[in-house]
Amino acid sequence: MVLRLLGIHNLYQYDKKNQAGRADGFFIIGSLAVMYDCTLRRNFDEHKKEQIENYVNKLKNSQMTIDVRLTDGGGRKKTL
Repeated sequence: MVLRLLGIHNLYQYDKKNQAGRADGFFIIGSLAVMYDCTLRRNFDEHKKEQIENYVNKLKNSQMTIDVRLTDGGGRKKTL
C-alpha cells in the first residue's frame, strides 16, 4: 500500500505460500527494476547475503518470470 501511495503502480507480489528464499515483490518504475524485501532485522546484509546475490543475478537476466497474484484471489505467471 505504501508503494502504491508513492506512485508505484506496476507492483507484483510473490505468493506468500511459496515465498521462501524470494523477495517480497518486484516493481518497475521508469527503466528501473526493483526487487524488494521488507526485512526489519539489523545487519540484514549479513543475514541475507546469499539471498541478495540471488536477487542481483535475477535482475541481470534480460527477462524474469514471476507468479502474479490476481485481485480475484487467483494467480498466473507473468514474464517481464
